[in-house]
Amino acid sequence: MAIRLDEAAGTLTQFNETFDSMFYLPITDTLYYSKGANVYRFKDPNASYYTLDWWSKEFTLPKYVNFGAFYIRCTASTTVQLYAEGSLWHTFTASATGYYRLPAGKRALRWSIRVGTTGKIEELALAESMSEFKDV
Repeated sequence: MAIRLDEAAGTLTQFNETFDSMFYLPITDTLYYSKGANVYRFKDPNASYYTLDWWSKEFTLPKYVNFGAFYIRCTASTTVQLYAEGSLWHTFTASATGYYRLPAGKRALRWSIRVGTTGKIEELALAESMSEFKDV
């Protein structure tokens, strides 16, 4: 687990891999980790990516919402799973960065997102309609 406290809101990242140690080198703005006798660099351009499996927390909204649009900025094909009220509601594959329509008819208060990819995900967004993305 890595906790970063120097940003405005801070970040918490939990890994499904165990490392012996981690350290941050400010002069290169790079995070390093060790496993056994080897030291590795995060985001090494010459390394292959792990398979990312990330699941958001469950967000509770103040009113029932029917999300109909999804945006993702990613570098590789990504499997997206949307959960409503704690149950899997819809799964699709985002083949590239872009906007995706979601099926209509699911109103819920509690939502979460799970994504899986071997690439990099830079942004995710849900909206009730595609028109909400025009100002983003």
